[in-house]
Amino acid sequence: MTKTPAPPKSSFSARRIRQIVIWILATAFLLMLLPAYLISQSITAGVDDLQAKYDTLQLTITAPPVVPDAEGTLVSELVNLRNESSLFQGAVPTLIAAHIDWPAIMTFVGSFDRSRLQLTAFAHEAGRLTLEGDAVAEFYVLEYVQALQATGVFERVQLQSISANPVTEGNNNRNATPEAQADTMLFSFTITASLGVQGDASTQ
Repeated sequence: MTKTPAPPKSSFSARRIRQIVIWILATAFLLMLLPAYLISQSITAGVDDLQAKYDTLQLTITAPPVVPDAEGTLVSELVNLRNESSLFQGAVPTLIAAHIDWPAIMTFVGSFDRSRLQLTAFAHEAGRLTLEGDAVAEFYVLEYVQALQATGVFERVQLQSISANPVTEGNNNRNATPEAQADTMLFSFTITASLGVQGDASTQ
């Protein structure tokens, strides 16, 4: 009895075939993902480049302008001059208010008839003059007050007090006659005068 020959065995087993199929599928999947990966990398690089340009532009906009050294020095000096000018302008009213034209004031204060009135004291404090003296009659004191007010140098002139004081003429001369020792009357007064803006030298 003759034997039937066995069929030839396949050169690749089924397991080997499965492995090859898996590798082919994996390679195909990777090939599909490669374009997406390259595109994402390109987009990331583009975004980074745009961000760098944006940061540079932002610094350029917010940074102070570059001024040449010579111009920068001139601008700094101009700012200092403007600040000093503002300080001086603010001080001008104070300086003007503090400057009093004393020659003019003393001319007005001394404009009176010395045979009828004389000053015995003169004081100045906080923009106000205080004048004390004697007059041979009340009328001359009032006339002097009106004359001071009319000058326009004084803002306000007031007669603070006036009193009559008997004075004996010749009381220092023992050989004087009785007629020469007759009592006379002097009127002692106190006047205050507030300085106005006209007392400044700037208005003279």
